[in-house]
Amino acid sequence: LVYDDILYVGEILTINYNSTVYKLRLNSVGYYSSLSLFNGNNTPLETFRVKEGSSYTSKKAPVRVEIPPNSVDLVYNRTYIRIYAPPGSEVPPIIREAKLKVDLSTNVKEMLLNGEELVVFVNVENQGRGKAFDVKVIAPLPNNFELKSGIGTWSLKTLDAFTKMPVLVYTLKPTQVGEYDLGRVRVEY
Repeated sequence: LVYDDILYVGEILTINYNSTVYKLRLNSVGYYSSLSLFNGNNTPLETFRVKEGSSYTSKKAPVRVEIPPNSVDLVYNRTYIRIYAPPGSEVPPIIREAKLKVDLSTNVKEMLLNGEELVVFVNVENQGRGKAFDVKVIAPLPNNFELKSGIGTWSLKTLDAFTKMPVLVYTLKPTQVGEYDLGRVRVEY
């Protein structure tokens, strides 16, 4: 087993074996997914289809492609795929970018100083194809507010592609009259 992960339509896996380069491209996904195999000079060797839950062994290259049951994702044009090749084969990883989007909202736009509190909601979503690792979310704490509940910083080990963190909630209490801008949420990964 040399590759055991997601592959998106249009992506190409490079398989190095015994000083020979093979390239495998996912053309389409579905009940039958289409793949093409090329040599290192991008000369087509063969195009074939793999039924979900089965595998295909190439006669043109030392490669077997398997698509496990229930692994095709038509929404994001991707499938989980396993590639088998002889011992000593290498498949360089595909580097995909994470793309985090942050939304900040509150329960009210105006409030009184008589004990009302401002509830802040922070939504973080990874809209990219790559995983985000060691995600750290730092929420704004503006002047003239005190933190009543929750924390101002959250951490998450991994945020997968096309997933959201649980909604982050914290409560602020105003200490002075005025207009305030909550500021920006900072996300590091």
